[in-house]
Amino acid sequence: MAKQKRDLADAMEADLADESVSIKEPDKEKPKKRKSWNRPSRENTQLVGAHFDPSVGRQLEMLRAELQINRKQKITVRAMLAEALNMYFKRHGKPPIAE
Repeated sequence: MAKQKRDLADAMEADLADESVSIKEPDKEKPKKRKSWNRPSRENTQLVGAHFDPSVGRQLEMLRAELQINRKQKITVRAMLAEALNMYFKRHGKPPIAE
C-alpha cells in the first residue's frame, strides 16, 4: 500500500496535537549593558571640538609639522589648541586655564 501524502496544514495540526512537542518562547532577557571604559588620562576632562572644512585640518597639521621642525621637539595638536584657547581667553579678559 502506498502512503498517503499529508498537506502542510495536516502536518502542523498533528504536531500541535502531539503533547511531546513543546513550543519554547524566546527568552525576554534585557540586553546586557556595555560597560563604558574611559582612559584614566581622560578622567575629569571634557572634549571641546568642532567640525571644520578639511582644509582647516590640513593647515593645522602643516603648521604642527613646521613647528616641530623649527622647535626640534614634538608638539601635539592638543598643545596647539590649548595655546590658541589661552590666547583667546586672554583677549577677552579671562585667565588662561587650558593646559
